[in-house]
Amino acid sequence: MANPRKLKAKVVDMFDYCANVRKLKLQVEGTLPRFKPGQFLHLSIYDYDPSFNWPESRCFSLANAPNSENEIELVISKKGEYTSKIFDQIKPGDHVWIKLPYGVFNFDDSIKGSSILIAGGTGVSPFISFLRYILTTSLDPKIKLYYGIRDKEVFMIDNLISECISKLENFSYSFFIEQDPGNFNFNYSTGYLDVDGIIEESKLIPDTLYYLSGPPQMIKVFEDKLILNGIDNKNIRFDKWE
Repeated sequence: MANPRKLKAKVVDMFDYCANVRKLKLQVEGTLPRFKPGQFLHLSIYDYDPSFNWPESRCFSLANAPNSENEIELVISKKGEYTSKIFDQIKPGDHVWIKLPYGVFNFDDSIKGSSILIAGGTGVSPFISFLRYILTTSLDPKIKLYYGIRDKEVFMIDNLISECISKLENFSYSFFIEQDPGNFNFNYSTGYLDVDGIIEESKLIPDTLYYLSGPPQMIKVFEDKLILNGIDNKNIRFDKWE
């Protein structure tokens, strides 16, 4: 694994899924270090002077495949003062500072096995990186994605899911949308992520690793239920975010 590096990056594009969820695309100045799907970076909107300490920053999961050429994609949810500054002050053409890679939430142990991916909201970001990576390889591991969102405006993986369906024989999904979306391109259930149903369904898949990413409360509920249902905690990986 590469040692973390501090790099300047240019904001080359942004897209708002809704008022509080934005995708940022960054072009890194210099060589982007190797990273693994599931890892994260620190993003600072302030200038970094190597003779001083690293400025205030926030952590975000990388949402692009590791083989992207010096480009980084991040999905940012507006949740506090710092992320509000990112929304209000950063525009295409501006520069930011990043340091990466960080984190042990990766998919090394399941790259050729079976994975259950459970995401809430923007917690889907590390899974976007994983699926994009798989699509660039000859691998086709058994993957089931469970994804819960409030409404269809924040559904950010239309094209990715369509590509996974067409190219990955062992990929499947279940989507849960709290507010009935009406017209929607994929099969879905109205309501919250069905914890009990997901566990019962996934228990039919042997030697499965569970990856949880989303709000801490969601992670806690799933972790407790999985352990209660006899899933060994060594087969549970999680990526908590606020």
